[in-house]
Amino acid sequence: MKKHLKSWTILTGIFFLILACQEKDGLQSKINQEIDNITGILAEEIISLEIQGGDETKPFGFRTSPEQAEVEFAKQLESHSNSHEHESIIERSKLISCLIRLDFTETQKREIRLLLLNMAQCRMEAFQLLRKDMVEIIAAMEKRRLDLLEKLMKQEISREQFHQGMLAIRETFKTSIEDLRKKHVEIIKPCIRETVVDLKGVLGEEKWSQLYSCMKD
Repeated sequence: MKKHLKSWTILTGIFFLILACQEKDGLQSKINQEIDNITGILAEEIISLEIQGGDETKPFGFRTSPEQAEVEFAKQLESHSNSHEHESIIERSKLISCLIRLDFTETQKREIRLLLLNMAQCRMEAFQLLRKDMVEIIAAMEKRRLDLLEKLMKQEISREQFHQGMLAIRETFKTSIEDLRKKHVEIIKPCIRETVVDLKGVLGEEKWSQLYSCMKD
């Protein structure tokens, strides 16, 4: 009887140990998924591309995502400015618009400021790589523009045909540009993820949960 009881006790202990490990793994998986989701949102926001120009007087060019809202917000945290002074940057960054809704201790403000500056560094390095890759595409687009412009000047094509040609050039390179953008979204993710992991640690469970809900809205 005692032998059976001992065996049952051991089996029960093993069962609860396995259950606890599964719960721990499940929680860690949930945390990793949340971090990956936020990382993806931020990477998509940072790596944006807008083709500019492409007419009779303006060559093709491109513009990346808006100014570094992270740096501006970091400076405002350092100067202890009030929420009204944040209004000029919250529309440019989902992260900033969500952070501004939370209350932080002075220690948290200092740590968040450093993390935002790290994120700005990720952004700058990503832009440098992106610009290098975009040069070839823009050069090819511009060559086609100049060919059509020459025909327009020689009156070989009409202005309407020229404008249609500009649209066709954009459409031709649309897939290549989007593929390149997606490539650089993946490139920047590891750098952004490190910052997101650290940010979660600084915020704590309650504020992280609030931030995550806001970012997912």
